[in-house]
Amino acid sequence: MEAQKPIETPQEQQLSHPLTPPVATQKSNKNALVIIGIAALVILVGVVSFYLFGNRQTSNSESASVNAPSASNQKSNWKTYTNTYYNFKLDIPKDWKVEEKVIKDKKYVTGERQTYKLSSPNGDLTIDNTSIFDKNNHIKEQLPNTKIQLGTYTLDRYPYINDDNQRIDYVQLLNVKRQDEVTFAFNGDIEKNNDLLLEILKSFAYTKQKPSLDEEISYIIPAGWTKEDTDTSLGLSFISSDFHEEGLPTIITGARITINKSKKDPEKTLAQQTSPDSIYGKWSIATRSATFNSIPFANIFACAGEFGRCVDYYSTENKGSVWTITMTCNKGCDTKTGIDGTPYAKDRDAFLSSIKFK
Repeated sequence: MEAQKPIETPQEQQLSHPLTPPVATQKSNKNALVIIGIAALVILVGVVSFYLFGNRQTSNSESASVNAPSASNQKSNWKTYTNTYYNFKLDIPKDWKVEEKVIKDKKYVTGERQTYKLSSPNGDLTIDNTSIFDKNNHIKEQLPNTKIQLGTYTLDRYPYINDDNQRIDYVQLLNVKRQDEVTFAFNGDIEKNNDLLLEILKSFAYTKQKPSLDEEISYIIPAGWTKEDTDTSLGLSFISSDFHEEGLPTIITGARITINKSKKDPEKTLAQQTSPDSIYGKWSIATRSATFNSIPFANIFACAGEFGRCVDYYSTENKGSVWTITMTCNKGCDTKTGIDGTPYAKDRDAFLSSIKFK
């Protein structure tokens, strides 16, 4: 008879077979090993793929970013052109030529103006402020209109072909308070260089404001009068409480007083420089001298134009400039005696007596 083996307790079974787990546990561990092996394989494939393809893609991207010219890289070869006459600046390529010239011209009130020309080395693109005025400006063919960005200003651009088959293409920045008017005319191969032209124009900026006349002259506004919202670098304007105008404009009621400044023309007297001869077709004029607050004035009363617009001018010179204070009023002011007899004349005289130069 075969000897019977003693029955082992669970604790004894565990101790006698410490490295031999039950059958179910063996199967579970085998499955885990398979899963771990698959995961490791996936990770290995991913790492290899990254080094084979990811590095190549990154390298290509880096190469592309180095080779692609950026706006900042392009602008590194540019310079800033600053115009101190009209107080603006533009960024242009370093190899561009700059030409400036101040011209004495009797057609202009100040007696002078500046011309400027910016041009590429081979002349296939130029930007200036005078060429359009030397050409026939009659439109033979209108080219497509566009908007153009001149610094922070959005302007209309109306290129066209004139009767001489020349392309007229320019923009003008007008009516910016306390800034000069600016003209940019474009010549050359515009179609080829249009992107460059637009990039240059986008860099436009004014460099400083023109001084306000308030910085050079002081005055007291008559009671009831108000100061108009005008470009104070060009002139100052004040109106009476009953002021009203329509049409051309024509003053219907009330009166207006203005202050203007211009450069003194050494070849003319005050009366000659402030006479409206070259501006209006005058049909009546009277000249006399006047003094207010110890300041001598040349007083000219003139009625000009077909509508009989009458203006009472008081001009004086200070530091090489001519200052002109004018008063205009309604149709009852069509004679010097008439204008001096209005209530506005007292306000005019009080205003003139308050003027001081700083």
